[in-house]
Amino acid sequence: MTAEPTPRMGNVRVPWRTVVQSNSFILAWPTRVGRSYTVESRNDLSQPGWQARPPVPSTGLEMSVQDLLGARRFFRVLER
Repeated sequence: MTAEPTPRMGNVRVPWRTVVQSNSFILAWPTRVGRSYTVESRNDLSQPGWQARPPVPSTGLEMSVQDLLGARRFFRVLER
């Protein structure tokens, strides 16, 4: 499971993408076949606890998550 912060994206081999469309924010990342990915988010890094979305199995294609723009939000993606 990859759950550590990514300082300067040193542990990321291919590009992640972020896109803003209308009132939405989209985060897209590369995946590996046979793995599953869980996106977690929270509004404040100084507070404990992440809100997890259900895990999604990968087909090896790019995956993405979309969220409404609004208050500041932090995301992390866990690979299992």
